[in-house]
Amino acid sequence: PLIKESGIQIGLGIQAHLYGDNKMSPEEYAQIFDAFGVPVIITETSVIMTHESGSDRLKKQADVYSRLIAGIQQSKNCNTVYIFGTDDSTSWFERSIGELEGASINADPLLFDDHLNPTFRTLEFRQVTFLHVRAE
Repeated sequence: PLIKESGIQIGLGIQAHLYGDNKMSPEEYAQIFDAFGVPVIITETSVIMTHESGSDRLKKQADVYSRLIAGIQQSKNCNTVYIFGTDDSTSWFERSIGELEGASINADPLLFDDHLNPTFRTLEFRQVTFLHVRAE
């Protein structure tokens, strides 16, 4: 009550650096964000793919991004997300080899590849965010 009476706005900024094997559902994300009871902003996110291989690794990554975005869309408290960078070549996770668990030249955590080319994850991210904006 004291904070509300003072007019101070409170909220929570969280980082969401996820891995390619993440299986959380949109409902689980929304439940977590809403449990805080204050506005939530994802201040940085990426989906790290160091331990994923195979021809479908970027599809797996796109699925993780999609479930996160869908969870944000379902949440009452979270409506903002920032991707932590633009392309893989500038990612802190690809530049911190030997310093961070899972850091690798193949982490590929962001929406564009090393040469700023869009990938499947970029298109999936655009589609899921566009559908939400269009629905409103």
